[in-house]
Amino acid sequence: RNWTGGPEGSKRHQLSRMATMRARTEAFGASVARKPCFLRVPRGAATNCGRSSARRFLQPAERISATRIGRRDPRAGASAEVTSTANSLVRKFLDNQDEGLVKGYKIASSYWEGMKRQKSASYKTVLTQVAGESAPGRSGSGVDYDVVVCGGNLGIAIALALQNRGHRVLIVERRLLRGRTQEWNASRKECMNLVKAGLLSLSDLEDVIISEFNPNRVTFKGGEDVWVEDILNVGVAPDELVSRLKERFLAAGGHVRELCEFRSATVYEDMAVVEVRDVGRGKRGLG
Repeated sequence: RNWTGGPEGSKRHQLSRMATMRARTEAFGASVARKPCFLRVPRGAATNCGRSSARRFLQPAERISATRIGRRDPRAGASAEVTSTANSLVRKFLDNQDEGLVKGYKIASSYWEGMKRQKSASYKTVLTQVAGESAPGRSGSGVDYDVVVCGGNLGIAIALALQNRGHRVLIVERRLLRGRTQEWNASRKECMNLVKAGLLSLSDLEDVIISEFNPNRVTFKGGEDVWVEDILNVGVAPDELVSRLKERFLAAGGHVRELCEFRSATVYEDMAVVEVRDVGRGKRGLG
């Protein structure tokens, strides 16, 4: 929603967003490193166009081993200060997030550390196939649903499409089924596919598109500017989009289980049994 239209407005927004993402990424990286990892703010670093020149990209500095060097490196003082500040900001940010997000962040950090050390991460097996057997305890009872969609914020569209075609569909969503308030960038042409598929009316689509801009500039270092039309040229409100799709899904007979997480799925000859768990409660199986 910060797009101001025109080439200069687009450039300011892109540079601002890239600078913010870069700084946050480096800060998060410093906070989860298992060995000393310092950050420095280099002189003459690129700055946000039209923003304060004091905001610079954070760049990873060299790792310093005090035991190997045998003396205090003069760079360590400033680097350690930046590291401490970054860690403090990360802790403050995580303290204000829900438990599920923090847990996911720690898991992702663990995988990333393993990749950096070139060690294969261990994964939990969530899908099992059983050949030649029927689901135990389900004989003659049939299935509860034809399709189970795990993750509704991105799966709501496909769930509604299947429900409209006569399938019995359940959405399992670990949190609440509602989109973020942050704007999604898309192309108007691809948004029209939701109308063509019967998932939204044209008026619904116009309501969820909250900004539009043309043309956009594509620039590579050392190259010439390329101006493109109708590519990622609209901003969509995810919360409003998911709300409209969810309303239509429920009206068509679909079912939603919020605050419910997917655990595993076992595929038998006659059906698949999906194990889910209501957050804070016990487990439950679905056919």
